Amino acid sequence: MGKMIWREDMSDLILGLLRKNLLDKLRWYFQKSGRLVLCASPSKEDIEEIDDASCVLYFGTLRTRADEIQEKALASLKEVEFQAKYWAGRHLEEMDPHTVQNATHTPPIWWRGPLLPELSLRIRFPPLDFKTTEWRGSKVAVYSLIDLLGEEKMKELVEGSRFEGGGCVVLRRGRHNVPVEMMLMQLQAYLATTGP
Repeated sequence: MGKMIWREDMSDLILGLLRKNLLDKLRWYFQKSGRLVLCASPSKEDIEEIDDASCVLYFGTLRTRADEIQEKALASLKEVEFQAKYWAGRHLEEMDPHTVQNATHTPPIWWRGPLLPELSLRIRFPPLDFKTTEWRGSKVAVYSLIDLLGEEKMKELVEGSRFEGGGCVVLRRGRHNVPVEMMLMQLQAYLATTGP
């Protein structure tokens, strides 16, 4: 175990493997008939008539302008926290009650220094954002193939299939579809970020 080396590009390697496995599996689904059903959009009205809907594969992106603003806000938050720690570090002696001249006791064993202001973890890391739509009273997952696979791979997947030019497809519920649904969920969870 002591000789193991963590690759610096491990996150990119895992992402590439997840995408490759999903793309190989989806190619089979896009070539076979009856597995996927073409629909105009992932809205409730467009998928309501489709039987046994398990999830929706959307050919567009689900990212909005709010996602771009979220990235800028996180960059600003990191800068503010860095500045707060820097300035607090310079005034650490003034903030520590045990270093003043008339301190009556020594610090306890557990004392690590004064607390610095930080955002609450619930605010800093809100719940992850997974897109869903409604189908016959229950929620169904919506996956954007552009966001998951990238634009080039998505076009390669759809090109030449009977779904070319469509907006999205519905994957029907069935035991044989569980592996591809799990791959979609794994990749979605790997790429998921907090909601804007």
